[in-house]
Amino acid sequence: MKVVIISLAVITFIACLFLGLYLGGGLSVATSKSTPGVLSPLTKTSIEQHTVVLIQADDLTLSSPHLVGMWLLFYYPEYPQLTLLMLYPPMSDNNRGKIWALGQQFALTSNGKLSPIFLTLLQNFGFKSNGYIVIDNYGLTQWVDWLGGITMGDDHGVQNGSTILSTLPNGDNNEQNTGKWMKQVSMGVCSKLIAIPVDSNWATLMNSVAPDHFHSDLSLELLMGDWKKLKSHDQAITCEFDIP
Repeated sequence: MKVVIISLAVITFIACLFLGLYLGGGLSVATSKSTPGVLSPLTKTSIEQHTVVLIQADDLTLSSPHLVGMWLLFYYPEYPQLTLLMLYPPMSDNNRGKIWALGQQFALTSNGKLSPIFLTLLQNFGFKSNGYIVIDNYGLTQWVDWLGGITMGDDHGVQNGSTILSTLPNGDNNEQNTGKWMKQVSMGVCSKLIAIPVDSNWATLMNSVAPDHFHSDLSLELLMGDWKKLKSHDQAITCEFDIP
């Protein structure tokens, strides 16, 4: 499947925006604190871990948008840390065929929800999430520009959203370069995001992307409250990235 312009940066960014959700239903996926990204049943403790599926597509205004990338976000609302595990595109031979099959079945219903077939395939990976977030390439440019631009990799110059998108590798069978690019951009977004004030004007940003370029089944009110909770910690929010 052709990888089209979009950024996992958006996903990291939105992940940070929508921290600490308290949504009912679904299973949870736990990660070892010493080994990020290891999936295991969530144990019953006083600290509740959450899992969010972060999806990037090429253009959500199309009748058949393509899947470009997917992360699993793990976090504890009580701790200012995010752990992101890349699920798509496949970066190794582990489950490569199963992961590509998932990408081929990506689709949205007429009301913007993930299709039942896609959700079923996703559940076959052994987990269910608390919710999902889907955003496209136009949404990326808005998020990055709202941050005032980001740096990427060893290039310390600040770049806007359009410039970031123009560097995304294109073409079939280019998952290795695409995955590396997504990690670099995501790291740039995270480093810029953690410095913004807790009372930043998120409403203006959301109005620029929703509903045409952004879909989610999460409660924005609760998530924004938890974002403030994370920002209230003495320590700054940090991001860990795991690419199998």
